Amino acid sequence: MSTKDLAKDLAGSVREFTEKMRAQIATGDVQGANSSLDQLSAVADVADAEKVAEPASAPATSVPATASSTSKATPPPPPASEESPKEEEKESPPAAPVSKGADMNDPLDPAVILKAAASSVTPVEPAPLNGDAAISALFGQPAAVGSLSKSVDPGIMATPPPPPTSPMLVYSPKADSSYVDEMAPALYKALTRGGNYALDEAVALFKSGNSGRYDFRMFDMTLHKVYRTLLDAGGFNEGNETMFHKMAITSREAGELGARDFVGALQKGVISTTAPGYYLHQMVKIMLPVLTPLLNRFATQKPRTGGKQAEWRANLGFANLDETQGMTAPEAGVTVGSTTGIGQNINENPVLFQTPYSRHPVNDAVTVEAQYAMLGYDDAFQYAMVRALTAYMRIAEMATLWNNKQTIGAPASVTVTAVGSGSIANTNDKIAITALTGIGWRMQALATGGQGGASSVAGESLATLSSATDLSSAASFTVSWPIVKGAVAYNMYYVPAGVPGAAIYKGTYTRNLVSITAKPTGAVNLYPTIDGTPNTYGYEGVVPWSELTTIYGNALTKKTVTDQAGTALTLAGPNRIKEIDTILANLLTDWQLAPSLIIGSPNMIRHVNNMIQSGGAAQPYVVHLGTAEQGSIVGGLWAGAYTNNYSLGLQNVPKLIDLMAHPYLADGTLLIATETIPYPMAREARGWLIEQQIPLTYWPLASLTAAWPFMLNQFSKN
Repeated sequence: MSTKDLAKDLAGSVREFTEKMRAQIATGDVQGANSSLDQLSAVADVADAEKVAEPASAPATSVPATASSTSKATPPPPPASEESPKEEEKESPPAAPVSKGADMNDPLDPAVILKAAASSVTPVEPAPLNGDAAISALFGQPAAVGSLSKSVDPGIMATPPPPPTSPMLVYSPKADSSYVDEMAPALYKALTRGGNYALDEAVALFKSGNSGRYDFRMFDMTLHKVYRTLLDAGGFNEGNETMFHKMAITSREAGELGARDFVGALQKGVISTTAPGYYLHQMVKIMLPVLTPLLNRFATQKPRTGGKQAEWRANLGFANLDETQGMTAPEAGVTVGSTTGIGQNINENPVLFQTPYSRHPVNDAVTVEAQYAMLGYDDAFQYAMVRALTAYMRIAEMATLWNNKQTIGAPASVTVTAVGSGSIANTNDKIAITALTGIGWRMQALATGGQGGASSVAGESLATLSSATDLSSAASFTVSWPIVKGAVAYNMYYVPAGVPGAAIYKGTYTRNLVSITAKPTGAVNLYPTIDGTPNTYGYEGVVPWSELTTIYGNALTKKTVTDQAGTALTLAGPNRIKEIDTILANLLTDWQLAPSLIIGSPNMIRHVNNMIQSGGAAQPYVVHLGTAEQGSIVGGLWAGAYTNNYSLGLQNVPKLIDLMAHPYLADGTLLIATETIPYPMAREARGWLIEQQIPLTYWPLASLTAAWPFMLNQFSKN
């Protein structure tokens, strides 16, 4: 067959199979398009065989680019005359299989396609194109051919393309390697052949032309240039901004199915309300209020050995010592065994303190859903752990201040006194008073208990009833009772006509003298009949240690507890308070101790300051003459400490007593604590010690709630 006839038949076959593949691609027949592609390859193989069989004088031919009527590829040169064998031999390239390298005379070869596409790029807005047609017009071949599954051709992996005979085919303003320019067409061809090994094929091709070495930077540059050429050919560049302003997919499926279904003209489709931005601080601000002044101030240690309870022994003062015997006894006799002149025997036995470690259980849970929902924002387990640790520290501070273990008892008596003339209540009315521990007071404040209503309420003692009082002709009445050591507040119940079943909760009070000016009303709320003040899981805090005379079964004598009977503190000369000075004197006399801390509620510390400043003595002021202080006045005077006049001449004892306004202590209570032991042989210098079996350096993660969330998304068109 002559070269002319071969070219004619080949062109006809190309047209036939090209139109066939175009129709199959339009209908989504990928398998049929694959089959047509294989048939077209077979035609090319037959043509190669015919070309090899032709004599060397056969003229060179080219196949017209018929893949797309819109292609702007440069048409092939016309066939040479058969009567010019020398010219034919001069222009005809060596015969080679179409699968090896780039054939610049093959209009279906990617190198020719890219060259034609690059030469036709114009920086103006292209005509609106839809789907496959847009890609077909750009590359001059059916768009889906590049994405059809085709087996890997080992030839393309073995032979690099020859140096290009035409200018650079890929747009690159800053190309730094001619090899990148040469490899771009072949790289595109390898990638668009498709299949599971397309990328491996492209890498192998790149290495084969680079002495077997894979230069990832050069590979990325080549791939980038291929992409840039396609964008420029479509008009998507900085010289054609109109394209970007109009670009929008007007149907949901267009984005989800690979932009297959553009509808109408391109238009703006994204506005601020469609895709709003969220400026969110990543980590949750844990604004959970907690102060731990006692935990921060008192010493804390881990026990040296294991066990379930803390144990220690201590000699608490001299109970049997007669110091005068050490001053008046003669020298001991020289006779062996003589009892004459031996002086005072030391007969002081240590007492044993034992108490189980108290647990403060707190727990926070994290669900699987929360763990993944917070990705990129916060660590769910860390957040839960910090929150639980904050709650634990709040509980531990309260327990250190007023937790208790043993019962505190009920008020010894209750006195009701009618005042004035009127008819506030009935004849034979009674008042019942219960004592509250710190736990009972806190529960009442949280409205979770501590207000009676049951036979036993945690933190609330038995009730003490007053005698029957005729209030039918009184305008008001007062109620008073002795303080209960270890209590921080009290509940009052009004018992009409002395009938317990009709009792009404009147209120919670932190002082033991109350004036009632209106008849108590409300729902029936019975007072407890069982003592709820013992706490099996508790330990004695600062309040019990300061007030109770028995701690863990051991008697602690010589404590000064002052009952103010509901009245204010008393001045004792300029800037001094009588009740505080009495305690300071007793501590020095009985225990040779000087305290270093006064603890009260914010209102109690304010009351102490008001009393100090109302003493009438001249108040000291310091005037600063520095530059920063000139022209400014700072008002107010506040006492941060109380002077211990009894320790001024002593060594190794505090001279000033800090005033601490504690947020977790009820009004009406003022505690005075000694934090250091000045005894030379004491073996312990710390007045208060918190023993923590498991230190806070060990903290387990929050529990995990195993629940896996699911949802169903639809990405296909029904």
